Amino acid sequence: MAKQKMPQQVYCKNCINNFEAIARISFLGFRKFRCPKCQQNVVWPLSGGFLFVYWIVISGAIVFRFASTGGPLQMINLFDLFALGALAALVMNYFLKQRMNK
Repeated sequence: MAKQKMPQQVYCKNCINNFEAIARISFLGFRKFRCPKCQQNVVWPLSGGFLFVYWIVISGAIVFRFASTGGPLQMINLFDLFALGALAALVMNYFLKQRMNK
């Protein structure tokens, strides 16, 4: 049985509108909504599950980098690129939360 997505209450700071919508998930895991009144995108911070996975990926990349035989100065591998993407998502999440608290 397919899991149905539930609509969420969202507040648009652009036009000061409360609306109910189903989230679309961006590539990095941010929830995105479109305001029906002003057509502005409303982006919400990462959920706890995405935050947990991103921290695990970053921690695993650090452990893998120092535990491998090449040492910390070895060539960049795919795991490092995933860790950089996770770090970018965490930084974006931090600034998004700062902007939402204003």
